[in-house]
Amino acid sequence: MADWELLPKEEAPRREKPVETAGRKMRLVAAFAVAAVSDVCSAVLEFAPPLQWALDIVTAGVLFLILGR
Repeated sequence: MADWELLPKEEAPRREKPVETAGRKMRLVAAFAVAAVSDVCSAVLEFAPPLQWALDIVTAGVLFLILGR
């Protein structure tokens, strides 16, 4: 007789889906809105590169504040 025994396989732990919070969704909606407004303004400022660069810097700062990264 063998001196070991066969054990049943252990099930992998189930991963719970992260809960989407309302605040996170609102931040993403706000970020998309800022990006859309920035794109429209960028199209208007196409022939004024320095103003377009300033708009890009402002947009990056606002998105940084909204998304926190």
